[in-house]
Amino acid sequence: MIILGKVVIDKSKCIGCFNCKRVCYEVFEVGEDGKAKVRPEASNNIEEAERAVIECPTKAISIEEDDTSYNGLSDIFFRILDKGNNGE
Repeated sequence: MIILGKVVIDKSKCIGCFNCKRVCYEVFEVGEDGKAKVRPEASNNIEEAERAVIECPTKAISIEEDDTSYNGLSDIFFRILDKGNNGE
């Protein structure tokens, strides 16, 4: 299953308990402000981050739809279909 989106932290809600990092260290790290931070290379690692969304006591973590990723994926899908329809 492909899930498109990005992991977002609302810094005003984050209390720095790092439950997110404990359950999903691949996606989260400690920021300079002492609060959770999403690793840049892992911001779209949705499947791994879902547990952190559940574990966050202040609900500071969310997953937002990423229309850019979806559009890129749909472009690839339609190019594949075009190749099949054109006999290439």
